[in-house]
Amino acid sequence: MVRFSAKLAGALLGLAAGLLAGPGAAQAAPGTFGVDDVVAALGLASEPADYVVLVDTSGSMNQGGRYNAVRLKLRTLLAGLEADDRVSLLTFDSAARSRFRGVIGDSPEAILAKLPATAAGDHTDIGAAIAAGLTELEREDTHRLAALILITDGVLDVGKGSAYADVGSAAWKKLNSRATDLAKNHEVAAYAVSLQANTDAALLKKVLPRATEVSATEVGNRFADLGGDLVRLQAAKALEDELAAPIQVAWSGDLGAALANSALVAVNLDFSSPYSHVPVELQDLQVQAPAGLSVVLSGLPEKVTLEPGGHVTVAAQATVTGSAGSGAEVGLTAEVTSPWRKVLEKDLGLEFAPALVGSSTIAPPPLELPPTLAPTLLAIVVLVGLGAGVLL
Repeated sequence: MVRFSAKLAGALLGLAAGLLAGPGAAQAAPGTFGVDDVVAALGLASEPADYVVLVDTSGSMNQGGRYNAVRLKLRTLLAGLEADDRVSLLTFDSAARSRFRGVIGDSPEAILAKLPATAAGDHTDIGAAIAAGLTELEREDTHRLAALILITDGVLDVGKGSAYADVGSAAWKKLNSRATDLAKNHEVAAYAVSLQANTDAALLKKVLPRATEVSATEVGNRFADLGGDLVRLQAAKALEDELAAPIQVAWSGDLGAALANSALVAVNLDFSSPYSHVPVELQDLQVQAPAGLSVVLSGLPEKVTLEPGGHVTVAAQATVTGSAGSGAEVGLTAEVTSPWRKVLEKDLGLEFAPALVGSSTIAPPPLELPPTLAPTLLAIVVLVGLGAGVLL
């Protein structure tokens, strides 16, 4: 998994840090459970990817040496990729132009040589650039994993006849539709890199809403935190369906007898994890009972730990009071957390809210007649029998 996490993160961080002055990458605290741990646990297979790089070549890129900095640091980006990864290098100003498309191989310099010597364009047509980038990704031979990186120092400025002057136009909406279709068969990580404080690089998010917007002040930390988005997309896809399943709890023990006899009864709670990868912890277990019925479980642990695919049986004592209608159901609630929770929610963008399902039915106690009522009922039965005899 080095190709997507460490190497891509380092390459992008090196590129961004060279282009912009930003704070150093924050170091993870010792013992912190991170993305690499999740990736290792999932055992995701390494595979080649496509990288589409869109470089602004409008005239303003020559100011402050920005264009030369891009050319130099693209070398760092390319050197961080694998030889069988593929790069599509495009430039854009009034229009977008393809400069190179092919595998990295062992000569990044040959790719960089395709860039123009200077930036001499008159406009910054970001829409046209994104459209050209999507065209590259829509090719039949595009790998399942891909990244789209937009680098600009300017705001939207189109030439005459461009379809992308109005970001609310049908042309921009079509870009979004194309990206949606692309996502059906590909995992695409997108980066909007601003080389100045105020640019329109974030327009990439209109097309790819989950694009990472990288500003001049946060670029170092952002790439350090989100480097390796391709493998994170893989991980999120692998875990999305898994997390949709509920945690099961099966009850054993006669709660009906506890209600009928006003006695303490033994209860076993069997917890089963449906997750083949994600460890979970259940805290603050609480009984959920219908109105008019009180069920108290004593002896419950403060925490139940479920390893992936694991089962844990918890023994408790139950006291039941009140009244139970026919088929009264009693269940459990719990605060469900995981050592992976921060990674799942913050890094992978997944919702972590597992449900806890499984209940026990409490049968109502049998009807008991008062002792004084029994002779009266016997007399009624005798009279009914005599009456029937007379009629016959």
